[in-house]
Amino acid sequence: MIPLLAAVALTAATPSQVQFRVTTQEVLVDVVVTRDGRPVAGLVPEDFTLRDEGESRGFRIVPQADLPLSVLFLMDLSTSVTEERARRLREAAARFGAQLTARDRCAHAVFAGDLRLVRDFDDCRGLDAAAAPDRAPARGTALRDALVLGSALVEGEPGRPVIVVFTDGEDTASWLPEGLFRDALLGMNVLVYGVIPPDAAGTARTPYRYRQFDPSPPSVLRRQRIGMRRMNPGQVPDALEALLEGPRRRMRSRSGARPPSELQLLRHAAEGSGGRLVRTRDEERLAAAYEEILDEMQARYVLAFEPDPAQPAGWRRLDVTVGVPGATVRARAGYSHRP
Repeated sequence: MIPLLAAVALTAATPSQVQFRVTTQEVLVDVVVTRDGRPVAGLVPEDFTLRDEGESRGFRIVPQADLPLSVLFLMDLSTSVTEERARRLREAAARFGAQLTARDRCAHAVFAGDLRLVRDFDDCRGLDAAAAPDRAPARGTALRDALVLGSALVEGEPGRPVIVVFTDGEDTASWLPEGLFRDALLGMNVLVYGVIPPDAAGTARTPYRYRQFDPSPPSVLRRQRIGMRRMNPGQVPDALEALLEGPRRRMRSRSGARPPSELQLLRHAAEGSGGRLVRTRDEERLAAAYEEILDEMQARYVLAFEPDPAQPAGWRRLDVTVGVPGATVRARAGYSHRP
């Protein structure tokens, strides 16, 4: 098993491999269109309207055959996850991979207090459900760190980068505070799906509403500034050091505001990427959640456009609509532009 913290630190030294921000490459916008709960198939570019900060953009629809998947399965292996649940998750990932093509690549990583790569990217049909990773001594759950480091890893792979993450509890060990987690994850070109069990800690039912121009959620108010050294003693992991660069930002006070739960943050990040959070009804339906995600991914549309290099750097909001009466659209919320 490879410690992923070191692996990501190495790849991060090569900018062409790990891209935290969109530069001159195309922005990929995953779009799911449903009507009465079922996917709407057969749409063409003329059925869509894509707006970048309110301005209509030209785009193309990328055929799925031209865009192989690079899927990273992230699995929470903290002490609250039983051996039986871990086995079900491995089986669900193996069935997911078995339905992909020879061009798709899958990897498997686990996390508790740190993130470890169990299987590097390879043919998805070779995922082994019986390959149980060794459990490291428990040191909490570092969900935010795992997602950002995993996104950096998968974003360097060819094709469409996707993360399917399972977790069942609160983040107790991450270096990254909520504000940097949100900024880093939404700035990547990665599609995120989350799977949570019925007994997961916290609530994900109500999405957290960030106030316009708030750089961080309210829980950061307790911290004087956004930064890891003030929250945790010791050395910051090398792979996260780059996220500390730039000016420190502070929030305006908002009286009585509750900090979001970890599941609300995960839901916010997943939906912002174009994915979503899937909560299972019972233990036996963990595999069904993975099947549901796969069905949705195979029915999605991927719109691709090149950002305008003349526009200033920063977060840019995207809006996708379709000319189909009664249809519901879910798409990526925006991207971080670095001309």
